[in-house]
Amino acid sequence: MNTETLKKKKTNGHKLNGFSIEDIGDDHLFTGIETPMKADAFKMPDAEKKKRIALLFEEIMDVMGLDLNDDSLKGTPDRVAKMYIEEIFSGLNPANKPKVALFDN
Repeated sequence: MNTETLKKKKTNGHKLNGFSIEDIGDDHLFTGIETPMKADAFKMPDAEKKKRIALLFEEIMDVMGLDLNDDSLKGTPDRVAKMYIEEIFSGLNPANKPKVALFDN
C-alpha cells in the first residue's frame, strides 16, 4: 500500500456528534460508548488478519531501514501481528466479551 492509497482511504461513516477532531482531541467520550467498527469487521478470520498485518508491518520495518535478515528482527512482523489480534485488540470481537456473572456475598 503506497502513500497515495492511504490518502484515498475514507472514514467508516461514524459521526463525531457535531464535534471536529480538534474539538475532541484525546477526549473520546463524545463519540459514543461502542468502538466504531465496519459491518464486516469480523468476517475475515484472525489468521488472515495476522497474515495481512505481518505483511504491512514488514513494509513499515523496511521503510524504517531495518534489516529483517538480522536474527534479532526475524519474526518481528509475525509477533506484532499476533500482539494486535490476540492481545491488544482481542476485546473488540464480541465473541471475546466476558459473560456477566453474579456471586453471592
